[in-house]
Amino acid sequence: MRKIIVFMGMILFFGVSFCLAQEEITITTYYPSPYGVYEDLKANSLAVGSAYQSESPPDGNLIVSGNVGIRTTDPQATLDINGDLMLSGKLYLPAGENLIVNNGALIVHPVDYPEPWGSVYVSMGQGAGGTYYDGVYATPNLHLESAGRIVFLTSGNNDRGSISEDGNWEIVGNLTVHGNLSKGSGGFVIDHPLDPENQVLQHSFVESNQMMNIYKGRGKLENGVAEINLPDYFAALNHVADTEVFLSCINGWSPLYFIENFDENKFVVKTTAGGNPKQEFSWVVYTVRNDPFARSHPLVVEQIKGEGNLYKKGEYIHPGLYPELSNTISPH
Repeated sequence: MRKIIVFMGMILFFGVSFCLAQEEITITTYYPSPYGVYEDLKANSLAVGSAYQSESPPDGNLIVSGNVGIRTTDPQATLDINGDLMLSGKLYLPAGENLIVNNGALIVHPVDYPEPWGSVYVSMGQGAGGTYYDGVYATPNLHLESAGRIVFLTSGNNDRGSISEDGNWEIVGNLTVHGNLSKGSGGFVIDHPLDPENQVLQHSFVESNQMMNIYKGRGKLENGVAEINLPDYFAALNHVADTEVFLSCINGWSPLYFIENFDENKFVVKTTAGGNPKQEFSWVVYTVRNDPFARSHPLVVEQIKGEGNLYKKGEYIHPGLYPELSNTISPH
């Protein structure tokens, strides 16, 4: 039996692509190793597995026809690692391949990372019929903790620091955000009720510089008085001292006023002497949230970039609107 001694410390049984019979190679830490053996091994291909046959010239590659196990004696996949995997470069998946996490977690965090956040970058591809796939499939949850973020990049815009504003993204299902949602604008879009086949209908969100809640309804006076009941959570959710009521008469006019009792989730509408005791009216209540989350996460209307937010001075959220300024964007 012939032995070849090279550097390292393990025993492998394999068939080399250019040999007809199996041989045993002992890899040991013995030094000095025979120079010719080392040079020959490092310069040629190394194939492991009797099923592998190739007529290709040696190219310095390691080729394995079976599964490879690291810290496991029974590998269940092409590469089965029982432990941590550290990459100093990028992990690429060829077209059509998936990254699947079964009953576990894909965790992105800033430990030992030069930036103060972890990131997941997703490039968009286009499928048949104009359908777009963002490459991230999370069943049931895609979870980012702390300052982690997901950045969606349209094709051709893979540079950090830029986001294409004409990229469109679609979520089929519900989106739940346990925090603050920031946006340039927003609203609803539905099939147009009068022409659902050919048109869509859009409305913008109603926005405010406060965490405002709006309630509305109709009422009718009986003997000059009407009691309006608000939801039973009204006082618990809202700042009752910062609540306004607006009344509008319907089918006629009568002087109306209200008596507040918001602590008990209601108010009373009355008319003055000589008014219509059966006057119909509509009412609108404007108030501001005062629940524990709203108090601990107040809306800061004006902020300095870089102070308690993800933005940086000199960078612009919508640089296309400022052509005379830098063409960078934040967040990246």
